[in-house]
Amino acid sequence: MAEPTALYYAPKNAKEYQQQVKKLEQQMYKFAQDLEFEKAAAIRDQLHQLREQFVMSE
Repeated sequence: MAEPTALYYAPKNAKEYQQQVKKLEQQMYKFAQDLEFEKAAAIRDQLHQLREQFVMSE
């Protein structure tokens, strides 16, 4: 099972942002299905951080 992906960079454009969000959401749902709620919550937090970074960069 893969570990949650850490955010090491902010997406440079809307396309990269959408791709990163989709990837993280897929991981989050997979962890939730596997009853790994702590890992799903960590990804949820990463998504929140990513969204904040993207909004602030616009």
